[in-house]
Amino acid sequence: MKRLLVLMLVLGLASGADAALSLVGGPTEPINIGEAVTLLVNNSEDGAYEAWLQIPNQAVADYDGDPVFTAAGDPAGNSQLTTVEGYPGWYLATVASTDPVNPILAGDHIEVRIIGISEGTTVLNLYEADGETIADTASITVIPEPVTIALLGLGGLLLRRRRN
Repeated sequence: MKRLLVLMLVLGLASGADAALSLVGGPTEPINIGEAVTLLVNNSEDGAYEAWLQIPNQAVADYDGDPVFTAAGDPAGNSQLTTVEGYPGWYLATVASTDPVNPILAGDHIEVRIIGISEGTTVLNLYEADGETIADTASITVIPEPVTIALLGLGGLLLRRRRN
């Protein structure tokens, strides 16, 4: 009887678990100012869910257009992506399908393009449905492009030459 109770408890906890969300892709090296990178929101489980996307420091990197659903993330045209008023840099993604012929299956569901704005480091946070539990984070470091660095160096040489 105890084994059956433990088994029922474990199954109940497993069925109540949130989707296994993660960010796929992302920069492995710093990106240049003006350069864009693509990340994918992946769910390793079937079924509908909600998730939140956030870039806390939009002065360093920002969304390059709105995130978009892939075919797997919106098979019946019912998924929605909304901005959150009063919370810049936040998107609420509701991945859903009311068509039993086209259910939400595991896979890459949302494509997010991030563009470098200024030198620094920020992150793209992926939150679970509660908007508080971080499911995954991708670090984004932006560096000046080589031409900008070269121009800064030449400017420094000119300033030094004027002093002499």
